[in-house]
Amino acid sequence: MTQSATALHRPSTLRLTLILGILSAASPLAVDMYLPAFDAIGRDLSADIGQVQQTFAAFAFATAFSPLVYGPLSDRFGRKLPILLGMAGYVVTSILCSYATSFAMLLFLRVLQGAASGIGVLAQAVVRDTMRGHEALQLMTLIMLMHSVSPLLAPAVGSAVIGMASWRWIFVLLALPGLLAVALVAFGLPETLPPERRRAGPWRDTVGTYGVILRTRDFLIPALVGSAALAMLLVYVASSSFILLDIYGLGGVGYSVIFGIGAALMIGAAQTGAPLARRFGTVRLVKGAGAVMMAAGLAAGALAWLAPP
Repeated sequence: MTQSATALHRPSTLRLTLILGILSAASPLAVDMYLPAFDAIGRDLSADIGQVQQTFAAFAFATAFSPLVYGPLSDRFGRKLPILLGMAGYVVTSILCSYATSFAMLLFLRVLQGAASGIGVLAQAVVRDTMRGHEALQLMTLIMLMHSVSPLLAPAVGSAVIGMASWRWIFVLLALPGLLAVALVAFGLPETLPPERRRAGPWRDTVGTYGVILRTRDFLIPALVGSAALAMLLVYVASSSFILLDIYGLGGVGYSVIFGIGAALMIGAAQTGAPLARRFGTVRLVKGAGAVMMAAGLAAGALAWLAPP
């Protein structure tokens, strides 16, 4: 893209940071804010803790697979329209979740909400459309900071809501940043992918490309390693409210503190990843991190088996 074209399709950095930060934070907010409400949701909808945890799994599953659709759509129709539709869907499903009258209804709505929140993946595409080099890296760092800080705050906000009102207000609260994002995108984000750069090939070409990628060893092995790490995190997130609130009897504040410490450690580890990789090499670092994860998982399992609360 030429410099004039870039300027034509580029909003201010502050506005872009706010918009893309909200897009990126939508998914972790929708996960972490409602964790302290698992018990309340179960009582209200006559569901056991395992069923309530399914609403988390359904959300995560839909969020994981929706980018496979959003990516090709945004390459074909531009970034702005898919982002608008995705965030509007996030707002609508968040509000509808607050009106759920049964476990099945909430489960279905969480699938839709997860699919809508997957639109956050287009934040990276917008950055690539509008910036290059160090400037793009700086913006992505700010976006990921907003993405990382949201898990620190969300459980505390959810606990505060539960202490004052019904769990349903958590989903109403989740709709607010979505509404802000819709307004900012509609009136403050120009289309960043001009028509001449869009791809209008047949959909079967996209499916074929995914097949090629899945057969590529250089992609598949790192993806499986990252997926294993993410799976451990998701298991912890899904079970943390039940273990800490029900089994160990922590209150909402205690749960928020423990969860926040874990999130802060993740942020700190992410910040040290690059310098450690430069010093020890990426492969050695990944092997070491994998060994630590395995040891921690085995230790947690042994502790639960040998010294139950």
